[in-house]
Amino acid sequence: MFVRLLARPLLAAKFIAENVRGVQDPQSAVGSLERVVSIAYVRVTGQQPSETVMLNITRATSAAGVVGGGMLALGILPRAGAVIVAGVAISRLVASTDLADKTMAERGDALLERLGDASAIGGVLLAAVDTAGKPSLANRARQAGKEAKLHAAIAKRDAALQTAQAKRQARELGRRAQRDARSLARSLRSNASHAAGSAYSSARTAVHNLTGAIA
Repeated sequence: MFVRLLARPLLAAKFIAENVRGVQDPQSAVGSLERVVSIAYVRVTGQQPSETVMLNITRATSAAGVVGGGMLALGILPRAGAVIVAGVAISRLVASTDLADKTMAERGDALLERLGDASAIGGVLLAAVDTAGKPSLANRARQAGKEAKLHAAIAKRDAALQTAQAKRQARELGRRAQRDARSLARSLRSNASHAAGSAYSSARTAVHNLTGAIA
C-alpha cells in the first residue's frame, strides 16, 4: 500500500507537468498533437482544422491529461486516471515521431526522449491494470459465473432428490393402498361367508321346526 501511495504521484508528476504547460500555453504544445488531431478532424469534418480549433483541442486534451494525472496521483479512481493519462501520452508520442528533418545527433536525442516517454507510458499502463491486490472485474465476473453454475448444479441436484423422494412416497402410498384394498376384500369375504353360514343355519332350524310342527 505504501509503495502505491508513493509510486503513483511520482509516475503522474511528469504527465501533470507536461499537460499543465499545455493548458497554460497550448501554442507550445500544439505541435505534439498536430498530426493526430489533424487526421481525426479531417475524418470527422472533412476539412483541415483552423489554428483556433487546434489550440482549443490541445488545451482540452492537456486539461484531460491534468485531470487524469491528478486522479492517478491522488488515488481517486487511479485506474481510470491512468487510462486517461496513457491515452493523452500515446497520442502525443505518435504525433511527435517525425524525425525526417533532424540531424543524426538530434535524431539520437529525440529517440532517447521518445524511449523515455514510452517507458513512462508503460508504467502508466501497468498502473491502469493494477487492482491493488483486489480481484479484477474480469476475475469477479468469472467467479460470479462459477458460483452461478454451482448454484444451478445444487438446485438441479435438489430438484432431482425431491423428485426421487416424491416417486418413492407415491410408490409407498400405492403399495399401502393395495394392502388396504386386499385387507378390506378379505374382511368382506369373511363377513359374507359368516353371514351365509348364519343364514343357512337359521333356514335349517326353521325347516326342522316346521317339520316337527306338522308331524
